[in-house]
Amino acid sequence: MLDFLSSTTENSPKIFGFVHFLVLGIFIALIIAICVFLRKTSEKQNKIILLFFGF
Repeated sequence: MLDFLSSTTENSPKIFGFVHFLVLGIFIALIIAICVFLRKTSEKQNKIILLFFGF
């Protein structure tokens, strides 16, 4: 599997390149969206959500 991946990828992403900043931006947007949508949950709902994501 690793041989296949190394043979098919000719240009690996550069350090601090566009791909890294794009993924960082997506993660920041997701964190903000999660905070906005889950800010009014009860304690019981918080425990259920944490249990779900814990598994």
